[in-house]
Amino acid sequence: MLAKSLWTDPPAGGLVQLLSAPEGSLRWTAGMRGEIQSGLRKPKLDREYVSDCLRQLLRSRGWRLLQDGTGTPFSTFTQFCCAPRPQGLGLARRELEALLPD
Repeated sequence: MLAKSLWTDPPAGGLVQLLSAPEGSLRWTAGMRGEIQSGLRKPKLDREYVSDCLRQLLRSRGWRLLQDGTGTPFSTFTQFCCAPRPQGLGLARRELEALLPD
């Protein structure tokens, strides 16, 4: 429930407040999700920045704190990345692979 409320009712400071929370916390993870989604929507994708954000989110394992549209926690990072927005990032698998090459 908290993860859903972080998406529908962002705190007064918006993403800045969320991203200043401890790395890997639910608030930080929700902020990072919003930052990545925002970066993906820009007309000119800053691939390096979005890739760095994805790596931070993967490394922190914070994505495990988020839930899909049915309230079920994501079981894999790929599932989170490919899940539709607003809960996931709405990436196709090939887009994710291009942003996070092995």
